Amino acid sequence: MYRIKEENEMGHFFSDKTEQAFDLIWMQFDKTKQQEGKRLLEEAVAEGDPEAYCFLARTYMGFQYVWEYAGFEESDEKADALLLEGISRGSMLCILIAKRCGLMNEEIEARMPYTLKEARDQVLEWAQAGHPFAQYVIGNTYYFQDYIDIDEIDVLNTFSSQEDLDTKSAQLALPWLAKAVGAGYTHCANNLYNLFSGSEGLPKNRDAQVQIIKFCVEKGNPKWEQDYGEYYDELEDYDTSFQYFLRSAQHGYLKAYYDVGYAYEHGRGVPIDMKKAAEAYEIAAKDGSNVSACLLGIMLLNGNRDITKDETTGFTWVKKAAENKHMSAYPHYGRCLLRGIGTAADPNKGFQYLQEAYQYHKENIQNNISPFSTVVMVEMFNGLGDAYMLGLGTEVNYNEAVRYYQAVSGKSDYTDAQLKKFKKSLFGGYKLRG
Repeated sequence: MYRIKEENEMGHFFSDKTEQAFDLIWMQFDKTKQQEGKRLLEEAVAEGDPEAYCFLARTYMGFQYVWEYAGFEESDEKADALLLEGISRGSMLCILIAKRCGLMNEEIEARMPYTLKEARDQVLEWAQAGHPFAQYVIGNTYYFQDYIDIDEIDVLNTFSSQEDLDTKSAQLALPWLAKAVGAGYTHCANNLYNLFSGSEGLPKNRDAQVQIIKFCVEKGNPKWEQDYGEYYDELEDYDTSFQYFLRSAQHGYLKAYYDVGYAYEHGRGVPIDMKKAAEAYEIAAKDGSNVSACLLGIMLLNGNRDITKDETTGFTWVKKAAENKHMSAYPHYGRCLLRGIGTAADPNKGFQYLQEAYQYHKENIQNNISPFSTVVMVEMFNGLGDAYMLGLGTEVNYNEAVRYYQAVSGKSDYTDAQLKKFKKSLFGGYKLRG
């Protein structure tokens, strides 16, 4: 069974402020402390630590490189400028990170005080001495195969195939990425986790992935707490999955509120509680979750004994999800526009969204994939039935209206009531009764 070895020795190689900032920003998950860490990096840069430029640049690179709830500004322009300035001041880390980010070119290489190989060799020394960030960077030179350029390796004469290259690169990356994670740098665990996905050069190993998740959870990483919840979801152990989803959310990983809401909506690990589901979905939706916005909107549009019907607010949420290309929101958004539910009617636009949803549905069904839940599918077919029955956004066509209603016959009282309004004519088509 795969195990991550906990690394307790961490070398000290940069200025005191840079080392302290690394601990504050990347070794824990307190936003206030992370902001303090960034302030220390700014001071370290001002005081002339060349490697501080690399760490400060990473605070501007977005959620893949730093805790996404730290509240750091995201700016590729600022990150690139800091990396380039760091290179000019002799930062070994900036050289390797610039290479990895695609920032390196012949002009920059010509002006570098050190070659790529010299920079790699110095960072390798730091990695061997125990610094987790250096270990991560060295691991990535193998994971992303930058070492091929750094060491000027003749690929065709060194590797027998692409598979051979991928396998050997993964084998070289594995120990360094494992050391970095083992030292508590769990922000970098994604690449280690992906090595065992079966597509990165090593055999698929779900047990290894679970051990990585478990280790990161033990180190207090809220993002991996959500992943642990998903693992228990796979096992259909919903009591345990809910506990990890809730723990992740309460520890600041707001995306996990979607999972909390879903558990409350469907009674997975907790009794069904639509009010708590809506509250959780709202937190996740405000954090940018389109699926949560869609589900919250549907709840408010329909209402139930626990949720007060609010068509205006419901429309606002499905609109947000639809405008962000969340296809499951298209039917409700389209039907709201078609009929003027919670907003001013815009039949042409509403019909367009319903058609796009139907086209997406057809394409997926042809591939034996059901893209929509029953609730969403019923809304889509009812919306199209309404459009053809009433001539909203298209010409009246009773035959088409009946065809769409019949697709979800028996799945909603509304559908069945609409179908009762039609009868077949003597010539086989449909017309309205009376």
